Amino acid sequence: MKRCYVVITCLCALLLCGCGQRYDAVLTDIDSLIDVNADSALVQLRKMDCPSSRSDRMYYYLLLADASNKCYDTLPSDSIMHLVADFYDAHGTANEQVRAHYLLGCVYRDMGEAPQALDCYHTAVSCADTTARDCNYRLLMSVYGQMATLFHRQNLPQDEVWALKQCRYCCLELGDTIGEIRSQEIMTKAYFLIGDTDKVIETILETQRKYKESGNTQLAASANGTLAYILLSRNHIDKAKILLDEFEKHSGMFDKRGNIAKGREAYYYIKGSYYIKTNQLDSAEHYMRRLLNRGHETDAYRGLLAVYQQKKNTDSIIKYARLYEDAVDTLNNRKRTEVVGQMSSMYNYQRFQQIADKEARNAERARYNSIVILLCSLFLIITLSYIYIRFRKKKNQRIMQLSQDYRQSLLDYNKVSAELEKIKEKDTTLLNDKQNEVESLKVRIASFQKRLQSANSNQQLTDFKDSKVVALFKSKSTGSLKATLPTDAEWTRLVKQFSRSIPSVYTALGRDVLLSSTELRLCILLLLGFKIGDAAILLNTSAQSITNIRCKANQKLFNESTASTLEKNLTSILGRV
Repeated sequence: MKRCYVVITCLCALLLCGCGQRYDAVLTDIDSLIDVNADSALVQLRKMDCPSSRSDRMYYYLLLADASNKCYDTLPSDSIMHLVADFYDAHGTANEQVRAHYLLGCVYRDMGEAPQALDCYHTAVSCADTTARDCNYRLLMSVYGQMATLFHRQNLPQDEVWALKQCRYCCLELGDTIGEIRSQEIMTKAYFLIGDTDKVIETILETQRKYKESGNTQLAASANGTLAYILLSRNHIDKAKILLDEFEKHSGMFDKRGNIAKGREAYYYIKGSYYIKTNQLDSAEHYMRRLLNRGHETDAYRGLLAVYQQKKNTDSIIKYARLYEDAVDTLNNRKRTEVVGQMSSMYNYQRFQQIADKEARNAERARYNSIVILLCSLFLIITLSYIYIRFRKKKNQRIMQLSQDYRQSLLDYNKVSAELEKIKEKDTTLLNDKQNEVESLKVRIASFQKRLQSANSNQQLTDFKDSKVVALFKSKSTGSLKATLPTDAEWTRLVKQFSRSIPSVYTALGRDVLLSSTELRLCILLLLGFKIGDAAILLNTSAQSITNIRCKANQKLFNESTASTLEKNLTSILGRV
């Protein structure tokens, strides 16, 4: 039965070793290159052949997706990334799981499947272990940033604010002051969607204060355009003028000709609105036309309509009213198209949820099967334990019976010996019979002694093998504590347990000769059934040294100058002592 336990333990150890990930060194080097030079990493990955081992293949696709995402290139298919995510769910660390699900979400993002992308991002953040020292907060910051972008596109401002707050927390953990302020500044977009302009003003003023404290006046000034727009809508024209001047002077967004950077052309509408408020209509028209030339038709036509309304130019009012109406219709049609796309995504998401629910039912069924298997295993263990206890009980009963027979034979021997003394000089025939009976009893007693000693020695050896200190040594040789050498205190515990469990064998080993501590330790390990290689590990020596120690111990104990017969000789002691 113990051999069965040993075999099962070894198989489990092999399986656990087989689960270890041994990534190719080239992939590891590319991984370290992705954050520094993603383009170069992507080129190297595409030159490589796909690895053959499953762990390296999953790692390869993970790096390929990461590098492609950073280079705005096409990511691997969703089916491949699902396999990657499933693999790291089973075998990866928390950071690897976050990375896999984040990149799967990026695949869905590029496919236009926003709900699935958000579901993957939620799964990614749920995999993160923020209590661990190696938690990848930079990766988490990217996840929350992507979530905030998708929430903004889906017109979910409250959720966008939540994602940006989480992003701020990650920046704080990284010590990224500018990133933390920037995350807070972006919240103004969500507050605009909500219609809370007071919160917009409060947030802008707070972020500007933080920018100035960190010494970044340029970023502080970059938010003045939005703040000026709100103040103009509230007719705080003088304050708005101060903000606009600071924006143009310190934001760093204008070239030498006064043109604003690409993507920030909406500022021309704010500037034109200021000139409308101050009745500088020619300047206002100039900025609205610059806005029109940059492709912002709706805001440009609305601004020009306001200019000509103030000029009271009826023909231009009619013209730009129609143009503004057409631009608004075009914008509404575009938004309706986006809503239809979002609804389509939601439909696909419902289909995706149905598939997920099916998988959940399959998982529940697998859980039920696991419980049944567990109960069957428990029943089997209880049954085997009961059989083992009965076996031990019967064995003890046999030993007790042997002891009783032995004592009875001794009584019979003493009785016959006494009778023999009385009739030695009286009856020769009866004397011979009694002598024969005495010899027979001697043989029987010797047989009982041998059987009893053998039973006791085997039982003692079994009890010794079941002790905690022996289990500790087995773990240090082949189990979970492998490569951890026993201390002197643990060796002392083992020898003491040996002397208590099998005192007769312990005495026999040291009765006529003096074994060294190393020789005694080796003899104990061999009696316990340890292999030569395991004994070498525990004694922290080589196999050749073990052979020399065995030879010396065999010479001292049994007067044999070879190492090969030591184990057999040690086992024979159990039957003799």
